Order: sequence, then structure tokens, then C-alpha cells
Amino acid sequence: MMAEVCRSTSMEERTPILTIFNAGRQLGILVGPVFQLLLSQIHFRVTDWWEITPLNAPGVCMALMWFIFELGIIFMFSNLGDEISHMDEEQRNAILGQMSNSSAGNF
Repeated sequence: MMAEVCRSTSMEERTPILTIFNAGRQLGILVGPVFQLLLSQIHFRVTDWWEITPLNAPGVCMALMWFIFELGIIFMFSNLGDEISHMDEEQRNAILGQMSNSSAGNF
């Protein structure tokens, strides 16, 4: 996901946006154990054949969060491949040059 952010932002926008992503990850590291404490107290029956226990509550919670995340991706994500194809040749070469220069240092 961070690679997609780097690909789709300018050099000026990149640092603040990546800072927000890292802050969100750190917040998840802090809040995760709290969720585990809350989920360890859950015990109820959804249907006659499905019971939420402390053993499967974290998995159910993650599945629900992942489903919400997927809905956000489906309805809010636009592929930048289409946007790059509509640019003129000079803009396209500038963006693709930035991408190749930034990825060259990773190896």
C-alpha cells in the first residue's frame, strides 16, 4: 500500500502522507492489545450453530474489519494507470522517471 502511495503522490505530498500511514500503524500497535482484552470477554451465540467465543472473536473482528476495508477499496480507489495514459508524453516521462529513479536505490 505504501508503494501505491509513493507512486501516486508527488515528492512534496509524499512525506506528510507517509507520516499519516506510519502514525496509523503505530496507533494499531497501541490499540491492538486493548482490542484483545475486550474480545477475550466476549461470549455469545449468533445462531444455533455459530457461537462467538474468546477463541474466535479476534478472527471474526478481523474478518469484519477486512470486509469494511475491501468495501472502501472497491468504492474509493481509482487506478492511476488510466490517468497516466491520458497525460502528454512529457508529464508521463517525468512521472515514470521519478518512479524508476526511486526504485533503483532499493536493490
